[in-house]
Amino acid sequence: TAGPSRDIDSEVHAIHPQDDRGASGNRYGSRPTPPPVALGARLRYEWGMTERLTITLLGAPEISVDGRDVGFDTRKAVALLAYLVATERAHRRDALGALLWPEYDVLRARAALRRTLSSLRKGLGDGWLDIDRASVGLDLDPVDADVTAFRSSLRAVDVHDHASTPCPECSERLRRAAEIYRGDFLSGFALRDSPPFDDWQSFE
Repeated sequence: TAGPSRDIDSEVHAIHPQDDRGASGNRYGSRPTPPPVALGARLRYEWGMTERLTITLLGAPEISVDGRDVGFDTRKAVALLAYLVATERAHRRDALGALLWPEYDVLRARAALRRTLSSLRKGLGDGWLDIDRASVGLDLDPVDADVTAFRSSLRAVDVHDHASTPCPECSERLRRAAEIYRGDFLSGFALRDSPPFDDWQSFE
C-alpha cells in the first residue's frame, strides 16, 4: 500500500539523505536511481567505512563498534540484531513483525519494526543494515560475531577428513570453540511479550 512505501522511502532517505531524486532518475532526471537493495553494504562501500561491528551472543549480549560499547533504548533492538546475526540472512518485514510483536496486527507490527530499526541505526550508526521495501538484513562482512565463529569451528571439525586420531587441526578448532563459548546463547536475556522469539532463542 502507499503508506508502507512512504515509510521505507523515509527510512532510505534518512540513511542516504543526498539521494533526493525524482521518479525520472536522479535529481536532474538524467540517470535512474537503483532500488534500495543491500543498502548497508552499498553505503559502506561508497563512504569507505572500515569499522568493525563486534557482537557477542554466547553469554550476556554485548555489542560494540570499533571497541565502543553500543546500547539501545529498547530490548527489541537487541533481539532483532541477534536474530539477524544468528540466522545469517535477511528476513521479510512481516515475518520479523510476527516474531517480535505477535500480539500486533500487521500494520502496527510494521510501525513497531520501523521504530526498532531507527533505534538500531541510532546506536550502531549508518551503513550496517541492509534494508529494502520487503526485508531487513545485516551486512555480515564487517561483523565479528562469536556465535558465527563458534559454529564455523564445529562445522569444520564435522566435515574434516581426519588423517590421524586425535587430529591436531580439529583439536585446535575445538580449543578455539571452547575459548569462544562464554555461556548459553543470550544468557539472561528475554522478551516478556514475545513467546515466538523466546522459543527460537531456547532452541539456538
